[in-house]
Amino acid sequence: MFWHKERYKTTLDDFELKEKLATLIDLQASNTFMTHWRKNYGDDDLVQGHLKENQAVFWRTNRKWSGIFYPIFSIGFEDNDNTVLLKTRFNPAAEIIVLILGVGMILVLMNFVFGFGLDFPQVLFRLGAAVVIFLIFMGLPIYSYCHLKAQTTSEIMRILGRIK
Repeated sequence: MFWHKERYKTTLDDFELKEKLATLIDLQASNTFMTHWRKNYGDDDLVQGHLKENQAVFWRTNRKWSGIFYPIFSIGFEDNDNTVLLKTRFNPAAEIIVLILGVGMILVLMNFVFGFGLDFPQVLFRLGAAVVIFLIFMGLPIYSYCHLKAQTTSEIMRILGRIK
């Protein structure tokens, strides 16, 4: 999918920033499909990820609220004025599940809309119902992602001592 990007200024220098991010990560893990698939059945609120030279990538789940639809955070260190680039996106397992469910739902709903004849008022009614059903089912993963993203972003900004 795509990365959502935001720039922040921090009051920390590079060394302090990397030190705080290193303490944030509880378990070293790579950002792969299988890691996220297995993570869904692991401990709740355990922060996993890895720290590179100029970037930290990490994630935290909350199975009660988001299930497998949790965000990945990437913090890139920029050289100018203690600026950090915070990027977020769905994890790879969630991206694949949303893609499969979305395409599957479109196929089933198109059969529902056009499978019972082409009488215009009925097709229009079934199309409206199909759109509502699609938005409800696809809105749940997006809501879960946004909820955990907002919650975790506020904690990250508190730790980093950010200035927008």
